[in-house]
Amino acid sequence: MKQSVRILTAVLPLLFLLNGNAPGFDRKNYAVSISSFNSYKMFIRGITDYNMRRFDAAADSFKRALASDPDDELTRYWYGKALDAGGYREAALAEWENIARTGLADAAVTAKLERLSVSAPARRTVQRLDDYIYLKPFSKEKFFYSELMQPIDVIADEEKLYVLDYADNTLKIFDVNGRKIKTITYGKKPLSHPKGIALDRGNNIYIADSGNDMVHKYSPDGTLLMSVGSNGYAEGRLACPSSVAVDAEGKVYVADTGNNRVSVFSVDGEFLLSFGTLGSDDGEFMRPTGIAVDDKHIYVADSGNLRVCMFDRYGNFLSSLTNDLFFQPRYVRLSSSGDLFITDEKRMFCYDRETSSVRGVPNSRRTTTAPMGMCEGGDGTLYVADFLTPKIDCYIPRQTYYANLEVNIERTLISAYKKKEETSEKRWIVQAVSVRDRNGRPVTGLTEKNFSVRDPGAPSAKVSFYGAHEDLKKFTLVFLIDDSAAAKPFQARMAEEVKRCIAPLTNDDNALVIHYNDRVRVAGDLDARNNRIEQNAASFGFGGNTRAFGDAFSEAVRRVLPSLRRTGIIIIISASDIDAKSFTRRNHEACALYAKNNFIPVTVIDMRGTVNDYLSDISTLTSGHYLNAKKNIVYRKELEYLKKAYTGLYYITYQTVFTPRQKGNYRECTVNVSYRDLRGVDKGGYLLTERELGDTSYGSGAKSESGGGGGGGH
Repeated sequence: MKQSVRILTAVLPLLFLLNGNAPGFDRKNYAVSISSFNSYKMFIRGITDYNMRRFDAAADSFKRALASDPDDELTRYWYGKALDAGGYREAALAEWENIARTGLADAAVTAKLERLSVSAPARRTVQRLDDYIYLKPFSKEKFFYSELMQPIDVIADEEKLYVLDYADNTLKIFDVNGRKIKTITYGKKPLSHPKGIALDRGNNIYIADSGNDMVHKYSPDGTLLMSVGSNGYAEGRLACPSSVAVDAEGKVYVADTGNNRVSVFSVDGEFLLSFGTLGSDDGEFMRPTGIAVDDKHIYVADSGNLRVCMFDRYGNFLSSLTNDLFFQPRYVRLSSSGDLFITDEKRMFCYDRETSSVRGVPNSRRTTTAPMGMCEGGDGTLYVADFLTPKIDCYIPRQTYYANLEVNIERTLISAYKKKEETSEKRWIVQAVSVRDRNGRPVTGLTEKNFSVRDPGAPSAKVSFYGAHEDLKKFTLVFLIDDSAAAKPFQARMAEEVKRCIAPLTNDDNALVIHYNDRVRVAGDLDARNNRIEQNAASFGFGGNTRAFGDAFSEAVRRVLPSLRRTGIIIIISASDIDAKSFTRRNHEACALYAKNNFIPVTVIDMRGTVNDYLSDISTLTSGHYLNAKKNIVYRKELEYLKKAYTGLYYITYQTVFTPRQKGNYRECTVNVSYRDLRGVDKGGYLLTERELGDTSYGSGAKSESGGGGGGGH
């Protein structure tokens, strides 16, 4: 009776959510953007199936949720995760592309898009908004942000960050940790509302001193070297200069805002030329505020005309760049790759000169309130002066930040505290997290310090490794055995290979046998008894062809996914007709990805001593082996290899808290992994269940006394 009550308590939240007679849906209570109860109950069913590793069922639930609420990016994100885990890479990519097109791609989505685009280069059709994603402010330390009032321009070299402050009329130089090294406040007189800075190749500093109508040049140590300009319209004079740039020869280019022109000076400060006048025609300006130069061109942010103009080095007009999204272009700077960064009143853009396309930097409107000057650091970081907040924001190229580690939250489990820590409002969250490099190879040897978690119920979560469950140390082997008519001559040899293969299995290991021909036949259940495994393997039927091989393969993966055990698949083949027709629901690549994405290596034993191209692809992609049965196979070594083939899977755990009102709700969590100079991120989620202490969520069969301790990636 007590056990029945426990089970009923465990499933009540899900039954309530799936009840069509539930009361009116208030999405605020569930911390989701999903707008209808029907969508939410399908979403919850999908989350439950996903964490039970029933990926096909999860994908179906998410698809049904999207049918009711097609604009919900959270459901679409999870739909892509379920498709990807199920081996449907192209379909997953399409779903995440849809999110990117709406401008709602966060770090997790951009990481997945980059990974799938790299693995499927021919499929790179997503219209990416930009190659940059928001990282964080340069420093949150008081000794840094207390120095800022109205940062208007910023520039960086390898060791220092230069911040020009409009309000307190200073240039402040900081080290990489945000500690102030030096302050420059004077030119020929105190700086007055400076607006622009630049560095030349010798790290000499240039400041556009707008209030004094001058441009100053300083040595790297801050010594004033020269000043050019004075108030006026005549040649060589300036009026409220807003920006300055220096070319490789040391020539100085000034956005002479008050005079609606560009003025150019030599390395020694002599006036060389000016171009532009007030107007809106080609070559004319209305408040030019930003300027950048390369070896051939001059780029000017023509703020009043809502455009960016391009000139040759002699001031001859070449073209102008306009965009419906431009409100008031203010500053321009060139990237190391030659693209042009543009800051507007409320957001930032990047102009790709190769494709002549303009892309907005994702989330810049929400993270950087009033972007002004920006620059690219030596490591590719984009620094942006936020004039109103005030702060210096950092944006990171996704290909160097999120895409160099492939991180996936494979499943989320909820375990209870120890008895002495019992509370109805606390749980241990256990995340199964896989970590691979850009080439898909497992990353091993990580420690707890390489992982960080963002969870609403654990604002300062301390991550540890979870190794309490005994199944993490056990192994399951699945045999897929050819049972077609063509396999009959190999009956005795196939039975012998199975017997030799299972001999090295330990008492903690078990095996499952699946026969395939033109249908799928599962011979018994998972069993640890060698004689029973041999009997199941020898229960041949011999008939038909191998057209059901793909279905048998999918069934093998599906059956072992809910377990916490390590798993390997051994395919014993004797027929020669496995081809594209042998794969129906999943093609051979999707089958391989289904196994690979779930850390299941596949080894093929070919009784004929030949090589089947389809099975060879599967074994290679899953890090398995293709073995010739006519040669002596050392199965002890092969099983050792299968058990250790994937070592980049880590079980991490942390504590979370939730209130009674939140029980049954969905909670999102994010896992970040950093290792040396590599980083990766993934987003997952779970239900705040009503389960009693001692139970583990999602029917995994895992129970624990504690979420802490134990080993890491296995």
